[in-house]
Formats: sequence, structure tokens, C-alpha cells
Amino acid sequence: MPNLNLIQNENETIEKQNSARCITNKFFTNMHLNVLFLFTPFVYSQSRKQITGSVQDVLGNPLIGVSILETGTSNGTITDMNGAYSLNVSSANATLKFSYIGYEEQLIKIQGRNVINVKMNEETSNLDEVVVVGYGVQRKSDLTGAISSINAAETLKKCLRLK
Repeated sequence: MPNLNLIQNENETIEKQNSARCITNKFFTNMHLNVLFLFTPFVYSQSRKQITGSVQDVLGNPLIGVSILETGTSNGTITDMNGAYSLNVSSANATLKFSYIGYEEQLIKIQGRNVINVKMNEETSNLDEVVVVGYGVQRKSDLTGAISSINAAETLKKCLRLK
């Protein structure tokens, strides 16, 4: 017959070893997760790149509310009161689209730069064809009406003749 004390001691030893393995496995599993979570922001931050700059017209005046969009994404921003902007893009090879009403749209490749300052040119081809009327907009060719002018000298002559 087997010795019961010997079997009981072996079972206790095996339980202690299994318990130690379980604690060791939990420790290393938690350590791996901690390392993973520790470096995830670092890896994520390397895949994003912050671009800053300003947008001005050709005279150097800041343009407020210029739309800046990373092409191929819905990632974008607008310029502030000083024409400045800041945008986190997905890669250093991204392309930015600058657009503003009355100005020519511009596509600019980042090419590893951190600061991109833009001068926007007026889009004059469409400005002559639109006249703002009250709450709506109409083409200049669709408007009808009469314009007359009179100068001060003619008005004085007519007033003097009436006396």
C-alpha cells in the first residue's frame, strides 16, 4: 500500500508549484500588457504628425476661417482670428487642401515639414459674375433695372431757372 503521507506531500508540492506558476504567469501577462499600454501612445504619436502654420492673402493679411483638410480623410481644421492653424495628420507624406470662398483652392504636400505657411490668391474669374442681393444671390446677367445719374451743376441750373 502506498504511503498516504508521501502522496499527500507530493500533492501539496504539486499544488505549490502550480500556484507559483500561476502567479508567475499572471505577473508576466500583466507585465506584457503594461509594456504594451506603455508604448502604445508612443507608437501612435509617431504615426501622427502635427502641422502648424498660417494662411494669408497676397497682401499679407490673415485669412480667418480657411478650411484645411487632409486629403483622403475627414481630418481637418480652420484658421483662427490670426490666420493660424494646427492639424495632426496621419503621415509625413500627407497632402493638405486649403480652400476659402473667393480664393483659389491649393493642394500642398507636407513632404516632412512641420510648418506650412500659405499665401492664397483671389479667384477673380467668378467674382464679376455674382451680385449679392438682399438674402439671395443672382447672376449679374439676370438682373434688370435702370440706373440714372445726375451731377450737382445740372441740378443748380434747373433750380435757378425755376425761380
